[in-house]
Amino acid sequence: MAAAPQGVESTTITTSVPPTEAEVHENKVKPPKRDCRTMWSARVAFLRTKKALAGITIFVVIAVLLISLGGTHVLDGTSRGKIPEEGESKTCKLYLPLPTYSFTNVPRVAVARPPPPPPQTSPRSITPPIAPKSNWGRSALVLCLRTAQWSDSPDNQFRSCRGVLVWPMTTIAKAAQRLPQSNARRQFPGSIKNGTALRIMALGASTVKGQNSPGDNGFRKQLRDELTELGVPVNMVGSVKAGEMLDNECEAQGGARVSEVFKRAKRVVPEMQPNVFLINAGVNNALQLFELETAGRDMEDMVNYLLDTSPRSFVVISTLLTNTLKDCEQYMLQVNQQLWDVYAKLEREGKWVLMADMHYSGKDPDAILPSDITPDGTHPTAEAYSKMGHIFYKAILRADKLGYIQVPVPNGIPDDGAAEALAAQNAPAQPLAKRIAAASDNVVQYLTAEEGRKRFMLQRRAWCGVPDE
Repeated sequence: MAAAPQGVESTTITTSVPPTEAEVHENKVKPPKRDCRTMWSARVAFLRTKKALAGITIFVVIAVLLISLGGTHVLDGTSRGKIPEEGESKTCKLYLPLPTYSFTNVPRVAVARPPPPPPQTSPRSITPPIAPKSNWGRSALVLCLRTAQWSDSPDNQFRSCRGVLVWPMTTIAKAAQRLPQSNARRQFPGSIKNGTALRIMALGASTVKGQNSPGDNGFRKQLRDELTELGVPVNMVGSVKAGEMLDNECEAQGGARVSEVFKRAKRVVPEMQPNVFLINAGVNNALQLFELETAGRDMEDMVNYLLDTSPRSFVVISTLLTNTLKDCEQYMLQVNQQLWDVYAKLEREGKWVLMADMHYSGKDPDAILPSDITPDGTHPTAEAYSKMGHIFYKAILRADKLGYIQVPVPNGIPDDGAAEALAAQNAPAQPLAKRIAAASDNVVQYLTAEEGRKRFMLQRRAWCGVPDE
């Protein structure tokens, strides 16, 4: 190295070079210190990459899913929707806390026990049912609980509800609330096969009385003849005698609307206690264009009253016949729609109500056609009256299959109305005072009916375009 010039201070530039590993090993030089903050910063920087973030997210999702499945007992096979293994119970064992509504003390109806379901060959093929819609679920559950009364022991009460695992508890509670009332109505079971007497009250207006029919017997004679051919004792009851037939009583008045039919029923039902009600009312609401919007509400009130006042009964509601008067059919259809709505509501509530569809727009092959209406545009012909009687007859047979027929209340009314009428005809003549009183009652009744018929004709001419006679 050359010497520095005089007067100039010598400076040596040294460069800091880290020793090699050999130098460190030979000269035992200490390595330089590493900065820890720099080292951890480099490691954490890896976690900021997209792959690392995706991996962490997937791990968290899997962990949460496993924890949820473990909490619902799905992983250990104890969930509510678990498919039963071989040998396990497939009944409604899940809902055994419902024995509050047990059927052990309910008298059994004399109907054949339903056959047992076929054995399951492959239990794994059973799939838990999806929770049904509210209306269907309630109806099916009520059916399930009703058929449970055929069980041989309390432990097997719910064997008919096979496969029901996931129905909502609210559905069960609502159905169970109606169940005691339904079973209470089955305390006096009867059937056509056993010859249970039918105490029938037909309610309505002039069609129920049989206006324009041979002998003014209407549909009631056809209905009674078909029932008596089965060997069933029949007594047609009511405060009105209409027709040449022996058993000709009913509860009908010409020109009466639904609300007026309801008022007449309140006077006679508590005393007579029928076990069958047949209603054909509402035509005058449509013809008179009065209380048209409230026909359905009045019908619902009347049906509820009949079932409550005569608890051993069921009700058959009839739709209105077709009408051939000018511009009147639309009002008939409007009332019919209200009647269908009422029927659907009462059926959902578990009431003992059936529908007899008389209008040709329905599905009944015996329904009344426009050609079955007399020239007055409203009342049916003789053949159509027979059709009406047969439709009511089929409705009573449906009620018998549903177990709706109950033994009538023993209140002194005979089972056979025709025999009662013959006995009255052969009875000795009453004293003069009683005969005068009876005649005056008939006169008042006749005048009332005549006034109703006149009002009906006048209003029909005014609103439906019928020419004056």
